[in-house]
Order: sequence, then structure tokens, then C-alpha cells
Amino acid sequence: MQSGDEAAFWNLYNVKLHEITLRELLLFKSLYVCKTLSEIVDIVNDQPNPAVFYKSCLELDGANMVSILSFDSRSMSYLL
Repeated sequence: MQSGDEAAFWNLYNVKLHEITLRELLLFKSLYVCKTLSEIVDIVNDQPNPAVFYKSCLELDGANMVSILSFDSRSMSYLL
């Protein structure tokens, strides 16, 4: 071992943080105020990029919307 090697670090994992935009927060809120399941499916299907549902949010206790929407197979078929 050479001097200076004792301070070498290896990457064990990487963390990627996403900033949640106001639009995304309003989207999540609109899912909670929907009265029917078909309204939720329509909102999910209207999104141009389904990646917004995969972002983990501290506002959702570290969960993401995919796990919250997993009760509906129609929404999940669009997201997957």
C-alpha cells in the first residue's frame, strides 16, 4: 500500500434527486381530488411523459406515484 491510498473511496451507490415542479405537484393533487377511477386514468393517460410518476417525492413520504397508482391496472399498463 502506498501512502495516500488509505484515503481512496469507491462509489457504492449513487443518489439522483429530482426537483418537483409546481406543475407536477398540481398533477399529484389533481389525482387526489378525482371522484372516479376513470378520471384518474384520463389524467394519467394525458401526460406526455410518464417519468413524472416514477420520481420519488419527499412530499409523498418517499413513495412514488406508481406505487400509489398500482391499484388500477389501466393506469399501470400506461406507465409500464
